[in-house]
Amino acid sequence: MASRRRSGGIGLEAPVRTGSPRQRTAARVRRRGRRGGVHQRLRRLGLRRLPLPSIILGNAQSLRNKVDELQANVKHISEYRDACVIALTETWLKDYDPTQDFDIDGFGQPYRLDRDAQITGKSLGGGVCLYVNPRWCKSVKIRESICSPHIELLSVSLRPFYLPREIPQVFLTVVYIHPRADTAEAASTIAKLVHQLQNKCPDAPHFILGDFNTCSLKQHLGHLHQYVKCPTRHGKILDLCYGTIKGAYKSFPLAPLGFSDHSCVLLAPVYQPALKKGKVECKEVALWTESAIRELNGCLHNTNWDVFKDSCTNLDELTDTVVNYITFCEEMIIPRKTITLYPNNKPWVSKSLKNSINKKKIAYYQGDISEQKEAQKIGEKGNQIGQNAVQGQGSG
Repeated sequence: MASRRRSGGIGLEAPVRTGSPRQRTAARVRRRGRRGGVHQRLRRLGLRRLPLPSIILGNAQSLRNKVDELQANVKHISEYRDACVIALTETWLKDYDPTQDFDIDGFGQPYRLDRDAQITGKSLGGGVCLYVNPRWCKSVKIRESICSPHIELLSVSLRPFYLPREIPQVFLTVVYIHPRADTAEAASTIAKLVHQLQNKCPDAPHFILGDFNTCSLKQHLGHLHQYVKCPTRHGKILDLCYGTIKGAYKSFPLAPLGFSDHSCVLLAPVYQPALKKGKVECKEVALWTESAIRELNGCLHNTNWDVFKDSCTNLDELTDTVVNYITFCEEMIIPRKTITLYPNNKPWVSKSLKNSINKKKIAYYQGDISEQKEAQKIGEKGNQIGQNAVQGQGSG
């Protein structure tokens, strides 16, 4: 039995492993009883491979007396420890509260916006803050901070260590709208910010989350999707999360912080990158090199075209014959190659742009700095022209 081996001492014959390790892994059947679900998938992916940030949203109702509990949650509860972002509203912080007092191990100091008593006319309550996990992202830029009588808003842009190719960066906005605010004015402020950031980076997703109370964005931003489906306060959904990607998150309720009457919400990303959703296509293209073009021109130049005229009885038959002959010559002479098209390929990456990238690479290896800079300029110009053309087609 050449294809089988004996297992030690039992007398049973087991099949010999064949094929490469990759083929054996692909053919391996998933073990029965393996845990599934969004939580287990997040743990398997880890912070460095998440397509979108995992977010914990909560209404703290004074962060001063909840820092110790938040620190304990980060230490002992995996949802807090492995969260990419912790967004809190109603922090009730003032200017005299030092930021370092709210440092949390594993997250660091928060990005905060405190209520301005002179602008809002209220000395108590309000305020928002944002904790960002440095294991997921260290590049954080504050884009906007607004404190008005109707809304308190803090917006940041995030460039983590890993994002899918179709997502250049992530915009995250934390808002607090108090119950007696002018909801139309607050929604208009959010809409202006969304349009402003969209003009800066159209491909970047934008997520607006916080305590909205009675405010709704359906009228001003109808294209956004709301992800929180579990009640957050007395059976009502007051803490919301809007985003530009449909079905990006799934919400799970968490225990409130301290004696807060708002439950916390875990927003787990269920978004699938374009590379996993789409199909990989293989396409055969012709290589129109100079030598192949010269050879094709010589073949057509030496062809006796009178043979086609004499053998055809009408113009339609002559046209079909000549076209078929030229196609035959092209297929016989012009070399071809197979290229792979991935669903996350950028539509503006043209052949000229690829050539400029290759020229820059060659110049770098040769040590030609001037040629490298020139290729970089040409590549950036071609990239911008291609993006503008694609955006013009989409808007038209």
